[in-house]
Amino acid sequence: MGNSIQEMFNKFKSIIADDSIFYTVIIVLVALTAFGLGRWSVTQNTPKIPIVVKNEILGASVTPLFATSTVKTAEQTISTSTHVTKEIAKYVGSKKGTKYHLLTCPGAKQMSEENKVYFSSKEDAQKQGYTPASNCKGI
Repeated sequence: MGNSIQEMFNKFKSIIADDSIFYTVIIVLVALTAFGLGRWSVTQNTPKIPIVVKNEILGASVTPLFATSTVKTAEQTISTSTHVTKEIAKYVGSKKGTKYHLLTCPGAKQMSEENKVYFSSKEDAQKQGYTPASNCKGI
């Protein structure tokens, strides 16, 4: 058994002695370490907000040990609160696009209803990152 271990060690030593294989292994190890450290640093910077769960039966609040949540930014809050209903909207954009149209423009009529985002003013559309459609007259 000692002889086979010695043979394996010598074979490993001869493989490592080849510079191209040695440097390849080193580069792969450095890349994997850098990737792992990058992923680890991202998870260390996420804000942790305790999530309180209320037990209706006991009337007590419980905070789970490992609960995390993300914080909504002001821009995300604005984007969900400035959309208006179809009845009071003057402009429409697509959830998949970056242009806004008058409701009477051909581009607005081609959008599927589930992809439409309505705006009451040009300013609201522009705050959401939309720009006027060039083929829509009157914008």
